[in-house]
Amino acid sequence: TVTAASHGFNVGQDVTITGSTPSGYNVTDAPITATTTNTFSYAVASDPTTWTSGGSAYVYDFYPNAGTRPALVANIQTDAIRGKWCWITTAGLIRFGHDGTNATGGYIVPSGRKLRIPNILTTHCTTAARTANVAPNLVAGTRFEFVTTGGGVIDFDKINCAWYMNMAQAYSVSLTNTFTFETLILTECAQPITWNNVGIGQNVTGFTATTAAVVIFGLNFAGGTLKNCIWTRLAQAGSGSWLSTWTDCTDFTVINQRSLSLTKAGNATSGSALMTRVLNTTFTNTLYGAGQVSVVGCDTVTWTDTTYFDNINGTTVVATIPYYLLNLNTAASYSIKLDGLSFGNQTMVQPASGIVSIGVAGCNDIKIRRLGTAASPLDMGGAQVDGTFTQATTVVTCTTGSAHGLKTGDIIYVLSLTAGASTFTVGSKTLASAPT
Repeated sequence: TVTAASHGFNVGQDVTITGSTPSGYNVTDAPITATTTNTFSYAVASDPTTWTSGGSAYVYDFYPNAGTRPALVANIQTDAIRGKWCWITTAGLIRFGHDGTNATGGYIVPSGRKLRIPNILTTHCTTAARTANVAPNLVAGTRFEFVTTGGGVIDFDKINCAWYMNMAQAYSVSLTNTFTFETLILTECAQPITWNNVGIGQNVTGFTATTAAVVIFGLNFAGGTLKNCIWTRLAQAGSGSWLSTWTDCTDFTVINQRSLSLTKAGNATSGSALMTRVLNTTFTNTLYGAGQVSVVGCDTVTWTDTTYFDNINGTTVVATIPYYLLNLNTAASYSIKLDGLSFGNQTMVQPASGIVSIGVAGCNDIKIRRLGTAASPLDMGGAQVDGTFTQATTVVTCTTGSAHGLKTGDIIYVLSLTAGASTFTVGSKTLASAPT
């Protein structure tokens, strides 16, 4: 067990320890087995005797390429929950918090961090310039493709695959430290899959708009384990714009998975995941940053310690589209449990409509617990802000003593009024404008 103040690590992440004395404490990619706020634990091969000095701990974190999205705070916030993106040129130049022109958006990586680059690179190039990436065909089905169509043992490790990964009816699929862009398909796998540190980023030249999901799982009855995986999407304007779809899958264990969209979901049938007839599956330490999870005809699915944010570039967008974290709809689901939810220490990023919607008859054994803590309850809005009110005919202006963080269209609740707006009734109000 290591003591490290506010380390931020999660169970299931792989930690590397260097520089410890005795050296038996040093490990490479050892799974973290337990955490508290200031400690984490991992297994070693044998007793290394009493620790005497030294040691640095690293957990490698996949930063997806933001593609054509400019590095502006209006597009991507700078906190560690929403801002962990990078910008990569076709020449291979990697930037954090900077796209070559703009530098106000994205999380800035602290100094001293190590960079891990895969050993195998599959690219799109011309015969005249084999070391430079060029734009692939901007439709996944006509790109260079890694495909299986009936059998095969797939084992990828430390590969950056710019090809379209389309694996159907493989005997087994093991992916470790494997990264691609835009989409990945796995259907009818005969053996339990093992994925660890698998990431999907965005193409630097932009991808043709599609309603296909980023990750498609179908008819995978053998189940498997997914750890430390990240799915991303450039846009979610159209119907069916999901980050992942799970259809007829069972016995999966998913740990430390992140779903991130560079554009707020704009349709009632889009979101982080569409789960249809998923059975006996658990999600632990999941981050949803691409909207709702649609749950259709599922049985015995549990989410533990989930984090949600509504919008990568600001606070929750209030819209006419109903938006919940879990949306049970179309066909009845059973034994669904949401156990622990936070907003990642962010304010006003809650789902616009509520936590869970049960919109179909016949659902049974639906459990919701640990929404925040007794000491710090989950807040579905922002903190109370005091101000002074003035009224000009039907327009009321509130002046606060500091930046309020609100935007046009936000809904606030006015508790009481100063004399300057005495004819204005208290209650729920929609902001017509919200300068800082």
